[in-house]
Amino acid sequence: GFTLMVTLVTGLLIGLLPAMQASGVNVLAALKEAGPGSVGTGRRLRAGLFVVEVSLSLVLLIAAGLLLTSFDRLQRVDPGFEPEGVFTAGIALPRHYSSAKTLEFYEQFYQRLATLPGASSAALSDLVPLTGGQTPTVVAVAGRPIPPLSELATATRHVVSPRYFSTLGIPLRAGRDFDERDNTRVPHVVIINETFARRLFPGEDPIGRTLVTGMVQRPSQVVGVVADIRGEQLNTAPEPEYFMPAQQRPGGFTNVLVRSNLPPAAVAPLVREALRTIDPDLPLLQPDALTTRIAHTVANRKLALMLLSAFAALALVLATLGVYSVMAHLVAFRTSEIGLRMALGASPNAVMYMVLGHAGRLTLVGIMFGIAGALVVSRLMRQALFEVDPADPLVYLGLSVTLLLVAGCASFFPALRATRIDPVIALRTE
Repeated sequence: GFTLMVTLVTGLLIGLLPAMQASGVNVLAALKEAGPGSVGTGRRLRAGLFVVEVSLSLVLLIAAGLLLTSFDRLQRVDPGFEPEGVFTAGIALPRHYSSAKTLEFYEQFYQRLATLPGASSAALSDLVPLTGGQTPTVVAVAGRPIPPLSELATATRHVVSPRYFSTLGIPLRAGRDFDERDNTRVPHVVIINETFARRLFPGEDPIGRTLVTGMVQRPSQVVGVVADIRGEQLNTAPEPEYFMPAQQRPGGFTNVLVRSNLPPAAVAPLVREALRTIDPDLPLLQPDALTTRIAHTVANRKLALMLLSAFAALALVLATLGVYSVMAHLVAFRTSEIGLRMALGASPNAVMYMVLGHAGRLTLVGIMFGIAGALVVSRLMRQALFEVDPADPLVYLGLSVTLLLVAGCASFFPALRATRIDPVIALRTE
């Protein structure tokens, strides 16, 4: 981010200074004020500014292009579940709730949700995918030597009710889902995801095996395996996760998940009414659509990309103005030369090609430096890119061609002005 900001500020300064002079170029006045030595110095200075401006503009454009490509691919990632049509809200239980009262709340509230009007499915979960809050904890397999604490495997722990997986559309790969029988009166059970199964049970059937989970090392039998989802972030691969029944491990905070065709504004009162029948003093926290909550987690990234895109567009505009300005000055300083060429028989087309060719050569030099700079900057951005090569040739080629065309268009009007120089007037001013 710091590198991009430095590039942006530098590009703006280089583009702004010549652009401020572009509208006031007076060809004959510039020629009269310039002696032979100053003309050469001025041409070299402005040619250098031209190259630097093009190169820095290209660096910023390529950085923005890579990030936008990365964000587009991130938006296309399949999270592994179906957030559309799911209402979600949080419930924080009071501290004065005893363990028995907490368990009673979970059992009664889940039963109310199961009969909620307009809902095709409903569940409870301590964590909601792609909304943050996931923290890995240690796990081990019973019957195997338990390594030291620092070497234990880790996985993200979830506490969910029955129908959690069906509510979110997460496929069950093996075994069974939780049901109302999984309570404190029966042995504890657990469901794991596919990544967990591959890492801790490679080449084995995990169903029926016993896990020792958490710092208290409680044993739980594996009864199911579910498909992987991207629960932490879209740009990170699925991690090992395990799920425990809410009726066996109730906690002080839970989230409501309701799949319904009704809008969130219509579902919220229904959930509040179900909650009121159990404890009228409990508020419903952050009621909203699951898609909206997920969108909030990428809002900062989206805002940063929007700002970067705006800066890149501004840099392109200023680069256009700067190219026009520099070429106008170069034409002004070469007025006598152009007049002499035309007096010796050079056609307007030949003069046009000369000026455009000079601009094209300078632009190509700037693009070469810009590509080199972008390769360095993109390496620093590697961690921010998702499934995008920092040296993606399509991005580099596409933006280089775009900048070349923009520079060509910006050079056209100074070149056209050069073809209209009167050779007699130009030579008299020398």
